[in-house]
Amino acid sequence: MNQFYLKFILFLSALTISQSVCAAGLWLYEAASPELGTASAGSAAIANSASTAGFNPAGMTRLNETEFMAGIQPMYVDAKFDIDTATYGNDDGGNAGGFVPSASMFYVTSLTDDIKLGLAMGSYLGLGLDYGDSWAGRYFITEGELLTLAINPSLGYRVDKQLSIGAGVDIVYSRLDQKIAFNNNPFGIGSTADGKIEIEDSDIAYGFNLGLLYEFSENTRVGLTYRSQLDIEFEDALKLKINQTRGVLDNDTLNGDFKTNMIHIMTLNARWKF
Repeated sequence: MNQFYLKFILFLSALTISQSVCAAGLWLYEAASPELGTASAGSAAIANSASTAGFNPAGMTRLNETEFMAGIQPMYVDAKFDIDTATYGNDDGGNAGGFVPSASMFYVTSLTDDIKLGLAMGSYLGLGLDYGDSWAGRYFITEGELLTLAINPSLGYRVDKQLSIGAGVDIVYSRLDQKIAFNNNPFGIGSTADGKIEIEDSDIAYGFNLGLLYEFSENTRVGLTYRSQLDIEFEDALKLKINQTRGVLDNDTLNGDFKTNMIHIMTLNARWKF
């Protein structure tokens, strides 16, 4: 296959991947934790269960006993594409979503009266979509799945009766599987079948999170958290399967790096109890 042709396809594919990953990612601030009932409001300051290990590690100092918490949070995604006009058929792909499982685990224990050790596990980013091979937008994406699993060990330390601080390490495993149709017949001559571009790879990214909790009184406190950006890089993930007009199937693997990131987040919450 002509090398210029390969490089051109790689360039277009990289653009498509970047757009599709951003469009397909579903970010959840709460995953199978008590914060789900409050839409994560006050998550940095509530600190009343083991889930604070994942939201604000400084809040672990408010827990007097060892606590373990696990939860399951199934979701149903209804993702449909409405077509007004289309160049490549009128198949809307139906519902590209479906049921998405989600779960989490939190654990907090005491090393001393003032030092707490915590662990949070779960997934708060990802989504899967499948529009099928014949839908009108198949040359952008036919099927895509981005999965993540995060492990967050942390420590919390009570400085004095009012101030607590905390810090943790974010370890995030990510896997990308994506399929895109390739138009082998752009001029509509004959009936050449579509080719396929497949992207498949996994990566482990590292980051950190910081937390602060200040208690003005027994009923009033403020929490501040920061979670660093995570850079995810998928390497050598692109495969091409192009049905040539001569009836030969080419299988080419191209070296290419595709990058995305989970942006840094800062949260400031206050809690008042009346």
